Amino acid sequence: MMSVISSIYQKIVENFRTLIFWPCFGLVFYLVEQINRNPWKCFEISCTWDAYIPFCEYFVIAYILWFFYMAGTIIYLIYRDPKAYELTMRFIIISFSVTILIYLLFPSVQLMRPYGIPRDNICWEMVRWFYRHDTPTNVCPSLHVIGTLATMYGALSSKRLMSHRGMRSIYIVAGSLICISTVFLKQHSLIDVFAGVGLCMGVWFFAMRSAKEDMELEEAKEVA
Repeated sequence: MMSVISSIYQKIVENFRTLIFWPCFGLVFYLVEQINRNPWKCFEISCTWDAYIPFCEYFVIAYILWFFYMAGTIIYLIYRDPKAYELTMRFIIISFSVTILIYLLFPSVQLMRPYGIPRDNICWEMVRWFYRHDTPTNVCPSLHVIGTLATMYGALSSKRLMSHRGMRSIYIVAGSLICISTVFLKQHSLIDVFAGVGLCMGVWFFAMRSAKEDMELEEAKEVA
C-alpha cells in the first residue's frame, strides 16, 4: 500500500507543472459558469439539423464514458508513456484554455433539453442528474468533443498503447460514440460538435503538428 502511495506521490511531483492545470481549470470554469449563468444573456446555439436528431437517453452511457476515457488514458500514459502524456496534456491545456476564452467572449446556451419526456429507466435518471448539475450555458465549442479528440490524439500517438491489439479501433469507436452522445442527449447542438472539431484541427495545425514531429524524431534517435 505504501509503495502505491509513494508511486502516486512521485508521479504528482514529477508532473506537477501539467497536473496543476486541472484544479486551475476547474476553478476558472466554475467562475465563467457564474459569469454566464443567465441564459438570456447568452447567444442561443442551434441549427435546423438538431430537430432531426431524436433524444435517446441510452447515449448517457457513452457520455459518462468520457470521464473514464480521459482519466484512464492520462493515468496510463503518465506511467507507461511520459512523452505521449506530455503531448496529450499540451493538446488539452491549449484547447481547453482557448475554449474558456471563447466562453468569456462569446457566452453560449442551448435550449433543447426535453425535460417533460415521460421516461422510467436508470438512463433517464442519469440524464436528469446531468441536467440538474450541468447548466445549458457555455456549450460552443463542446468541451466533451474537444477533450475526447485531444485524448484520442495523445493515445494514438503512443506506440506503447497502440501496440495492444485492437486498441486503435477501440479508441476511435469509443471517441466517436462520446462525441455523438452529446447531440442525442440534447446537451449540445451539431454546431457545438463541429466547432469543437474545428478548434482541435486548428490547435493541431498551429501547435501540435511540430510537437509530434519532434517527439517522433526524438524516438528515432533513441532507437538509433
